[in-house]
Amino acid sequence: MDSSLRPEDLLSREAELPSAPLIFHRLNELIANPAASGEDFAALVEQDPALTARLLRVVNSPFFGLRQKISSAVRAVNLLGLKELRDLVVATTVIDRFRGFNNTFVSMQGFWQHSLRCAVIAKALLPDSESGDAADSLFVCGLLHEIGHLLLYRQLPELMRQAVLELETSDQPLWQIERRLIGFDYAAVGAALLTQWDMPEGLIIPVGQHPQPDLAQSHQRACALVNLAARLATLDDLEDDKPLQLIPSSDPLWRAAGIQSGNLREVLLKARQRLESTAALLN
Repeated sequence: MDSSLRPEDLLSREAELPSAPLIFHRLNELIANPAASGEDFAALVEQDPALTARLLRVVNSPFFGLRQKISSAVRAVNLLGLKELRDLVVATTVIDRFRGFNNTFVSMQGFWQHSLRCAVIAKALLPDSESGDAADSLFVCGLLHEIGHLLLYRQLPELMRQAVLELETSDQPLWQIERRLIGFDYAAVGAALLTQWDMPEGLIIPVGQHPQPDLAQSHQRACALVNLAARLATLDDLEDDKPLQLIPSSDPLWRAAGIQSGNLREVLLKARQRLESTAALLN
């Protein structure tokens, strides 16, 4: 493998690389504007009829259990809240933009199912009482934590096939195998993409550093939370003792994430309920 290859080189090779979801920045501007109203948010979302339809499907999903059908973006905003709306808008936009970004390793449906599980768990791990930019970004960080793999699968299929085969018999995680074979891992590619998209540091660093949260120069807790959520998202069943078998309470990751492992059952219950609504984003 050419040791001079950089993550940015993969981006420059990809002619079909989706452009940045600009609506993310516009929604953040509205959230930061105290004079902005729910009508302002609704007007922005309604500029994209397909996006509006997808969000209304989420709001009308069984999770919310509404007696009356919600048919307007304004009512959806009032029900979901502004930051929740932003998360769902970004999720919908990114998923749509990568919908035709096929590869031979994973189905896009399966990829986004896992990514949404990670996003929901990452957000559920943080207590509702905590707020701030880091907390507000966790859903999007979880959603995008593996997006670099889509580029690796397409650009370096033979090396990635070798990496996946090694994973079956190795005690190393995939990111370590990728670093040895390629010189960098999927997280670095994801961070390069988000940098190209001009995303904030609070997204770039957790996506790029979550495999090794302890080495992050900043946003260490967010990195640890994404790492924890990504590992929990691999479990098919979140209801039994498998989570603590996967990540024992003695694992320093819990402390780095600022989470008590004893609260995990409550956290995962919240995540399971939330997954019922976000599943509509994939349809």
